[in-house]
Amino acid sequence: MNSYLSLVERELKIRGYRARTIQAYLSVLKLYFDFVDFRIFGEIEEKVKNFLLHKKEQNCSSKTLHVYLSAIQFFYREFLKIPQPFEIKFARQGRKLPVILTHEEIMEIIRTLQNMKHRLIVALAYGAGLRVSEVTNLRVGDLNFQESLLYIRDSKGGRDRITFLPAKLQPELYDFVRQKDPKYFVFESQRGRQAHPGRRLKISLPFHFGYVYRKQIFALTAPPPALFLLYRPLLHR
Repeated sequence: MNSYLSLVERELKIRGYRARTIQAYLSVLKLYFDFVDFRIFGEIEEKVKNFLLHKKEQNCSSKTLHVYLSAIQFFYREFLKIPQPFEIKFARQGRKLPVILTHEEIMEIIRTLQNMKHRLIVALAYGAGLRVSEVTNLRVGDLNFQESLLYIRDSKGGRDRITFLPAKLQPELYDFVRQKDPKYFVFESQRGRQAHPGRRLKISLPFHFGYVYRKQIFALTAPPPALFLLYRPLLHR
């Protein structure tokens, strides 16, 4: 099994899949290989359906099941080169609008943050319309204070883009980075490394706000104007 996973990982890397997608696909395939005997190619569709039903009975969401199916499809169709081994369709997913904070509530949070780094992370994400991965990937050299621009590199889909650097943040942000090398990350971890976007991003708030976790707090539309999705259920007043 490990040899198959290593070969699949190599194929995904050659095709330019992003690190998080590779990690997700390999995790899914390990679960699938543990569930079925994938080396026997008969009744592939039945095996896949049984596996997906098993995960659904474990209360996996429809979105997660789609990821499972995509990973398994890649294994059979793209890696093993088995043409159309199965055809499975899910019910169309419904979409619900999130409950978001108002502009005034967001500004109150920003004003009450005591930690300069945390305050700048939230304010920059909100003001410039950045995803959490874009915030953590920012380097000092990507900040153009002279022209009030931000250079966003290797964003979603591997694309680069340019957005505006909010004027109100520039004085404090400049003081925050002015002694850093242009190659350094703007918001480093406590160990001086890039903050990991895939892990929980913990922002310390005053006690009446509790803690806000995970990248959903920076679920922003891009390009600006951004909609800052600070979910109410995550705030404990």
